[in-house]
Amino acid sequence: MHCFFYTRNEKLERKVNVEAAALAKDPNSLEQWLSKKMAKIPAHSHVTDVPLLEALARSLGNPLNLRCLLESILQDESLVKEIASRSYHQDLFDKLVIFSGTHWKLRMHIFESETFKEAQEEIHSHRDHFVSYCVYGGLSQQIWEEIHGTGGNEEDVGTDDDDDGTKGEIESASILPRYHKYAYDPTMDGDTRVFRIQHMGEVTLGPVDEEQKSSQGKTFYMHPSVLHSVEGIEGKTVTLVLNKRASEKSCFASPRKWEEQFGRKKISPVKLTSCLKEVLELMKTVQQTHAAEGKFTRKIANKDR
Repeated sequence: MHCFFYTRNEKLERKVNVEAAALAKDPNSLEQWLSKKMAKIPAHSHVTDVPLLEALARSLGNPLNLRCLLESILQDESLVKEIASRSYHQDLFDKLVIFSGTHWKLRMHIFESETFKEAQEEIHSHRDHFVSYCVYGGLSQQIWEEIHGTGGNEEDVGTDDDDDGTKGEIESASILPRYHKYAYDPTMDGDTRVFRIQHMGEVTLGPVDEEQKSSQGKTFYMHPSVLHSVEGIEGKTVTLVLNKRASEKSCFASPRKWEEQFGRKKISPVKLTSCLKEVLELMKTVQQTHAAEGKFTRKIANKDR
């Protein structure tokens, strides 16, 4: 499984955090620094430098660093317009593209509880290797895999004579739902992000283990080959996603058939400003909570002396 499991490099995280903190009040310098770091990360489809991706995502999601960055962005009207020009609403969340470099992006995803009552995310993969850092709230997601051995006819069900280990998979596939599989290639067209899609046939998908949960202060890594879907959130949820391009197209699976393309409207500068201000207030709350927890921990430590 190319998801969640890897070894953190805490020494690297401390070093990167110090560097990011020194630049957090200057978005242009921070972007240049991040671009140099991202240039060192391989863009291969099968492998990448996950510890460095994770260290960068954690440092940028650090409440103090993120607060400084957001305050600086909000003071620069031209930068707000620039970020809004590449940001859009993606079904279940607002996708704010803070930085966009050569084969990499830093995005902020903002989920609202009300949206999850109205829509459901399609099962999908990504063109990128990415690490997601949960800035606020929490989310749960399901990992999926393609189940082979069913083509919708009786011959696929198998017999008692099967001895190659595939019978169980075939029988399971025969009772799982079928999905339309699409490859898609997103581009910008005026004020709309357009997704050109190509129907790739039908597939049977099944869940892998239990849902995976990510809470505030936690990260997870996702490989381009992994299919997943966000299944739920813990109230308002904000994540910071740092990705490195690995392939030209992503794919998604849907129980219904889609048109040849669909679009998502860009976010206005006014909407972007509102979103950033909301996250800024959340960061202040997180900092206050951390400060209170620190005082409590020190108080307990002094009592134990």
